[in-house]
Amino acid sequence: MGKFAQQNNIGLMRLAAERFAASDKSDPFAYSRAMAHLRNGVASYSDQYGRAAYYDAEEALEPRAIVMPNGQRLEWNATVYRNIIRP
Repeated sequence: MGKFAQQNNIGLMRLAAERFAASDKSDPFAYSRAMAHLRNGVASYSDQYGRAAYYDAEEALEPRAIVMPNGQRLEWNATVYRNIIRP
């Protein structure tokens, strides 16, 4: 693998680790753990079958709404994380 491809993979895995950490706000060490696993080889770009073997989560927008006590409806889009991947 060329140096550029390897650096690109590391960048992709770092962004994926950020998504994974954002998906679990109750775990303050999620990002640090994911990065430690990447540095130590516990997680890697792909496994022996060519599948992704690093932390990740898919980011999506989901509509939310509440009805205020005065009857007014308040709507917004919330960021949610799905398909969380742990190696």
